[in-house]
Amino acid sequence: KYHVIDFKNEFIDIGIMPEMGGRIFYALDRTNNYNWIYRQHVIKPSLIGMVGYWISGALAWGFPHHHGPNTVKPMDYLLVNNPDSSKTIWIANTDELMRMRIIVGYTMYPNSSLVEMTIRPMNRTPITNSFLFWSNPSVHVDTNYQVIFPPSVQYVTQHAKREMTSWPVSDKRYNNYDYKGVDISWWKNIGVPSSFFSWDPKEDYFGGYDYGKEAGTVWIGNHHTSPGMKFWAWGNNASGEMSNEGLTDNDGPYIELMAGAFTDNQPDYSWIQPYESKDVKMIWFPVRGLDGLKYANRNGALNLKITEKDKAEIRINTTSLHENAKVILKTKNETLFSNAIMISPAKPYAADVDLPRGVVEDDLSLILLDANGETLLSYSPAEHHPPDYPMPEPLKAPKRPEEIKSVEELYLTGLRLNEFHNANLDPMPYYEEALKRDPGDYRVNTQLGILAIKAKNWEEAEKRLRTAVERIIDFKV
Repeated sequence: KYHVIDFKNEFIDIGIMPEMGGRIFYALDRTNNYNWIYRQHVIKPSLIGMVGYWISGALAWGFPHHHGPNTVKPMDYLLVNNPDSSKTIWIANTDELMRMRIIVGYTMYPNSSLVEMTIRPMNRTPITNSFLFWSNPSVHVDTNYQVIFPPSVQYVTQHAKREMTSWPVSDKRYNNYDYKGVDISWWKNIGVPSSFFSWDPKEDYFGGYDYGKEAGTVWIGNHHTSPGMKFWAWGNNASGEMSNEGLTDNDGPYIELMAGAFTDNQPDYSWIQPYESKDVKMIWFPVRGLDGLKYANRNGALNLKITEKDKAEIRINTTSLHENAKVILKTKNETLFSNAIMISPAKPYAADVDLPRGVVEDDLSLILLDANGETLLSYSPAEHHPPDYPMPEPLKAPKRPEEIKSVEELYLTGLRLNEFHNANLDPMPYYEEALKRDPGDYRVNTQLGILAIKAKNWEEAEKRLRTAVERIIDFKV
């Protein structure tokens, strides 16, 4: 038996498990009984996490590492009734290795289908640390399921950005599998367990859609602070089936629609300074009746496409009720369609509009206004063309220390390797080579002092930090 805190309103029902890493264990769209986050009916641990124990399903999260030691740790929680009638459950945890703390809040609003995550990592130590945060919701999939990155995403990359391919149709072999010419946005086409991190997204949304169930899951966040958009799948293959059978009994295959804050890859860490805290929000909500996804914000999501019969298919689903909304389809020169509607999470809107001869998708704009004439959703296909630039080169391993030209580059290489917490990536040879060339370099000595503090080697720490201070004090122009 596990303790579940059930949050419910007229549109959604979510269950949060503080004693299993503070995860959202289930999320149900009550308007159509769609599990928009994977509903697991067993707890079946697998040796996937950093320290072993890990379970599939749910919306889990990772800090300061992904699949880290806290993924199923019992955590503190607090229920709060907010002045605006929303309710928040705050989850709090202190990482026992790095001594950093995080607070994650799940907020549900009355008469709304969205769940807002507030993410607040805090460095409560006197030394600089590195961290990443990934929100990791799983979703049920079958051959009808497609992942939809925003239009600016032309390329996807692997862990550590070690290889790249085009998106959504791959142009090459990727992850040791021949994906060339394959539309990798569809779960059914994933031939081996694979990760696909979006490259340089410019929009604030992505999601996934099940065309068989006519429902899906959407993420909203600021891409400047939350640039990570990732699709992971065991895939439609024998290896994936075997792995999934080890994680569940009867709940079927899943993928992960992952969102990263202050990170766009795994591993890709950010620095957090002594006693610094950061604050970022993400939003998740279910959608239905869209037949895909072209645009989304916290007010809802929409799809717009032209059929072969010169019709514009309009599909809209909002996150709250709007009784006197107005939907408008227009070109630059004229309004083609206007209609007063009632729309809500339980009542998506659909219309097929006949188009004048010669009108193409780029000529159109679709707008949804509320009763006061304020814009809820606005989408113009011409403004959402992907940028035109060649595929970036994958990242390469750093050169050997003796091959690097400057002390500054040696310092920066060592500093970057420091971030990754990877026993196979040792920064020390780069720092040592830098000190061979300049024993008093204050940057290198400072980092070595910090590493000595973390190792509780106080004599070495004092030696290194005094050397750094002497260089700064004695330096004269």
